[in-house]
Amino acid sequence: MFITKTSMISGRTNTLWVEGLTQDMLKAWENGALIQDALAGIPQELREFVMTGVSPDEWNRTFPEEEEEEEWDEDEVSPEDKVAAAKRLVEWLEDDKNFQN
Repeated sequence: MFITKTSMISGRTNTLWVEGLTQDMLKAWENGALIQDALAGIPQELREFVMTGVSPDEWNRTFPEEEEEEEWDEDEVSPEDKVAAAKRLVEWLEDDKNFQN
């Protein structure tokens, strides 16, 4: 089924083919069913499009996948560095301005 939506991010109108999508599924969602239940079997990125109008391409351009950080061995951090980091954390937590609304 083709579906046309306006992106909440860009304001562009996009039309996508959503394989397996039916009017009954859309009605169930519009009547309050959780989208993952109403559109069971529809990939998450296409459910997102139905909800927000953000196409998978626009989503990937707007929110590119971050590269995974390299894992580090805890043994590579000296005890002194661990203590210093803990002290900085405690100071930050004790600073009221970090928790003001």
